[in-house]
Amino acid sequence: MLIERIVKLQRANARKTEKLDFMEEHTRQLVAELQKKTRIVQNYIMREQAGALSPASMDQNKVRYTVNIIRTFVKML
Repeated sequence: MLIERIVKLQRANARKTEKLDFMEEHTRQLVAELQKKTRIVQNYIMREQAGALSPASMDQNKVRYTVNIIRTFVKML
């Protein structure tokens, strides 16, 4: 009876150890994914801040460029 209890506890311990290993690996993967996304957001913010420093004429050029692309696309239809 005592041996059965020990075996049962060892199995429970093995299951919990496996679950802990899984959770640790999953956490590492989530942290890596979060770090990648953080870098993406930081790069985006840096570009946006740099774009905020550009003169208004650059914004007008972007609008003209976009309008020309849209017109070209519409002509293709």
